[in-house]
Amino acid sequence: MAELENLLENIFRSVNIALVNEIAGLCDRMGEVNMWEVVEAAATKPFGFMPFYVVEAIQRVLTDRGSQSAIGSRVLILGAAFKKM
Repeated sequence: MAELENLLENIFRSVNIALVNEIAGLCDRMGEVNMWEVVEAAATKPFGFMPFYVVEAIQRVLTDRGSQSAIGSRVLILGAAFKKM
């Protein structure tokens, strides 16, 4: 049971990452479409959509540590994952 739970969790995360990457690429190719506005619009629907606002968490970390503003900053994130405890 625990192994299947872990497998489901990993597949869920991988599929969501791939989906958002594809949507981001599509929005970029369309030119005038802001991906974050699409995510915010989708989050208003009652169909179980789960927005994961990683950008806001990064902004908080930069601010809490007294670093410069996230606006205009270059940030590299490697191996980031989220798992609610």
